[in-house]
Amino acid sequence: MPSSSLMRSMAADLPTLATIRIALSISA
Repeated sequence: MPSSSLMRSMAADLPTLATIRIALSISA
């Protein structure tokens, strides 16, 4: 798996991870 596609998939997951962290911090 090329590193460029790996970085691209990680960058695509950043908004999702941020949303999950915000939701967890609010619920906590």
